[in-house]
Amino acid sequence: MKAKIFAKLKQEYSSLGLGDEYLMSKADSLAATGLVTDDNIDAVVACQRKELEGLQKANDKRVTDALEKERKKHEEETRKKEQEAEEARRKAEEEAAAKKKGEHTDPVTNPDVEALRKQVEELTAAGKKRDEEYAANLKTLTDSRDSLGKQVKDLVDKNAAAEAAAAKAARNAMILAKAKELGVPQWRIDEGFTIAEDASDEVITETLTKVANNINTNILPGSRGGFPLAGNEPTKEDFASIAASLVK
Repeated sequence: MKAKIFAKLKQEYSSLGLGDEYLMSKADSLAATGLVTDDNIDAVVACQRKELEGLQKANDKRVTDALEKERKKHEEETRKKEQEAEEARRKAEEEAAAKKKGEHTDPVTNPDVEALRKQVEELTAAGKKRDEEYAANLKTLTDSRDSLGKQVKDLVDKNAAAEAAAAKAARNAMILAKAKELGVPQWRIDEGFTIAEDASDEVITETLTKVANNINTNILPGSRGGFPLAGNEPTKEDFASIAASLVK
């Protein structure tokens, strides 16, 4: 029952992007109650929508909050460094002006001014590096989210294909078993049957019953393969052919 619940949960809530590990855990807890049956499994799975959608929204919020936190941190660091660079620049200009006025020295060649200018350049380079790191972190988070979404879709598609193949195989096996049960010979089974994909068990049984009746009518004395026998008297070869068709 755990596997059935898990398959139903994946089929119903694949669009939420929840991982198999969580869905399997949820299926395990539901199966452990002992209250889930084949008759109520669809209703039980449907009742999980509110909880699972809430979890998906919480996951989305965590990603959004992480991105917003990273953005604010980057903006704060950028603002701080810009202030430091502006203060250093203003201080360098003030000191250069003071030295030029009092000592008539060239601020370009003044060691203190050069040191401050170098500090400004270093702060600017550091700010640029942080901008690049922020952009790289943002891209990593975005790529991870997109990759997870693709993995979930691929798993859902594979699961749907496997379930469809299993359902088709089970349906063909049921048709084969019912045909043999009704006495349809193998040569007729090999020809195949025209049965709609969405046909119910009742319709399948009615169709195969008609096929079996038609075959039984065609092999009664007085006909051979649907053609009248000469003189309405079956020959020894006719009896052999009929017997062979019945045991196939």
